Amino acid sequence: MIPKSDVNLPASDNLGAISESRTRAPVEVRWALKLLWLALALSVVQYLFFLPVAISILPTGPGAHGPGIFSLALPFGGFAFGAYLNIEIARRKNWARIIKFLIAAASLGVQWAFSPGLTGFEYITAGAPPALSFAALYLLFLTSGRRWFRRASLHPAI
Repeated sequence: MIPKSDVNLPASDNLGAISESRTRAPVEVRWALKLLWLALALSVVQYLFFLPVAISILPTGPGAHGPGIFSLALPFGGFAFGAYLNIEIARRKNWARIIKFLIAAASLGVQWAFSPGLTGFEYITAGAPPALSFAALYLLFLTSGRRWFRRASLHPAI
């Protein structure tokens, strides 16, 4: 048996280093994830900021509270799903990256549809999360992040 100190293996032969280099996200992906989490946090803060206004315009009367409360609680499910997608993107799941793109595109379309009635402050606060999401998606789709996701599909065991 040869002692480990007598074996001079190059760093590339070290299985731990190889495994880490294949699974560690490139800088662009790490920045994209930071932007996605920031966009999600801004969306939650924006929703909580405008929640009192939404509550004040809830319909009143018999049977009106159930749908109103459901419509106020529904965005929290969306926030949870956004967090789940961020986690799956960090786990190198290509499908999560694609779904995040589709949701960002849809939210931008909704933003443009409702933008004529918004004030400047509302437009900026409502537009910041989609802008951050698209900056992150640029990093995930058009930089080395793209290659990182492609390598995951070539090496599913890693």
